[in-house]
Amino acid sequence: MGSTGFPLQLLKDILMNKLKVPNAKFQTREVGEWVEKTSSDYFSGKRVVVFALPGAFTPTCSSKQLPGYEEKYNEFKERGIDEVYCLSVNDAFVMNAWAEKEHIVNIKMIPDGSGNLQDTWECLSVKMTKDLVKGLGDILWL
Repeated sequence: MGSTGFPLQLLKDILMNKLKVPNAKFQTREVGEWVEKTSSDYFSGKRVVVFALPGAFTPTCSSKQLPGYEEKYNEFKERGIDEVYCLSVNDAFVMNAWAEKEHIVNIKMIPDGSGNLQDTWECLSVKMTKDLVKGLGDILWL
């Protein structure tokens, strides 16, 4: 473990593009219809940036983090990134409403309402206890 508690070998694998993303399933909404997508649908064959936020509509996530990635979207594209994704343990309705309220047009929202990626990607997720997150429940940190 590094000084941050993040496993050093995992960090090396990420930096060397050796990390394989588990094939989790996501229920999302597109044009008013339910669509099941997998992590392969989102990530396969692409260079992506994925960031996870602990909760939609939370103050810091909404005022700084999500808009910050939207503001930097073109810089990511200039560096050869194909897509930028925001992942959160919220349902598709919440993720879509959050993107709309925050005027997010470039960042793609991934709703992990059932915590499927969190459950399969335990090496990068931290399930916080309800006491630590002041009522937010299970959240995902990447």
